[in-house]
Amino acid sequence: MEQTKHGEAMTEKIQQLFVFTGARGVGKSRLAATYLPPSRKGEVVYMDTERSANNMRGQLLQRGRGDFGLYIDLEDVADRFGFKSDNDMLDRIARGETPWMGEKERDGMLAYYQYILDTLKKITPDKNYSVLILDTT
Repeated sequence: MEQTKHGEAMTEKIQQLFVFTGARGVGKSRLAATYLPPSRKGEVVYMDTERSANNMRGQLLQRGRGDFGLYIDLEDVADRFGFKSDNDMLDRIARGETPWMGEKERDGMLAYYQYILDTLKKITPDKNYSVLILDTT
């Protein structure tokens, strides 16, 4: 792993992984976002593919409680890779279909997740980030 002038990339510091799964609207994003106490929210890197955290962020800012240490909006990025919002991947899987419709969409998915990994490699500990939330569909 390449080191930057700030030290090791965040991907080299990962010690634990938690995965929260469940139906849409049950509070997965809120659970992840409140993993650390409010006094430590500056340690959180939040990568959001559906803008799930917008309401939480708005409430924090409105109450003068600041924001996450780093917030990365990935919804526009997903659009660039050609994901159709009206044909949800989880719905396809539930119907017994493959999550991609063809080679172009499969390649788009691979490029999208490679983009996420490349972005993580650029996040360095010049700020004391300790939690990464990858809020994805």
